[in-house]
Amino acid sequence: MRACIQAWPTMVRNGQLLVWNDPEGGAPEDYIPELTEVGSEG
Repeated sequence: MRACIQAWPTMVRNGQLLVWNDPEGGAPEDYIPELTEVGSEG
């Protein structure tokens, strides 16, 4: 028995690590906006 591993595209946006997993194998979509308020002190 052999282990099967798969790599998924990742992106860091607004201080969060996002993982793209499309069952149909589609390319990642860049629809998550960059929020300038996230991570700023105030």
